Amino acid sequence: NIKSYRIRFSRNIKGYPFSMLISRRERADVERIILEVLSSLPGTYYSLEKLLKQPDLITVPDAIHKERRVDELQGNLRHWPLNRGCFIHKENNSEMDFFIKINDNDHLTVIGYDHTGKNLIKLYTKITKIMMHIDERLLERFAIIHQYGFLTSNPVDVGTGMRISC
Repeated sequence: NIKSYRIRFSRNIKGYPFSMLISRRERADVERIILEVLSSLPGTYYSLEKLLKQPDLITVPDAIHKERRVDELQGNLRHWPLNRGCFIHKENNSEMDFFIKINDNDHLTVIGYDHTGKNLIKLYTKITKIMMHIDERLLERFAIIHQYGFLTSNPVDVGTGMRISC
């Protein structure tokens, strides 16, 4: 019996190193580039700095509360918590959540949850609309090698940059 679904897309901006090697200035540039695109979506951006200072500001999605030890060893926590955050995409639907992480392991991670485990097609349709909005504005800026697909910090995600789990 499936209790929930999660769909995730990962993207990186070409010309900028992955999280473990990126400089402070480059990380700030990536955040600015992505926020320009997200400003045309309904929702709110919360910087990680602000969330750490005001933990009751929002209910933080579970995907942000993850074990960070591996990230620390890989160097993904450089400049922590600067120029990182979470864009909460507004949906009038308590069965699904959509949020976008900026400058986590990848520059951009779009995540959708179906908390019922009954609406995979609906979840996929909604998250691909969000991705189409982002792709229309950033596709030429994404790190892509046409024979392999989108480049991500995790080799498992190279290609479509998409992962579906339940």
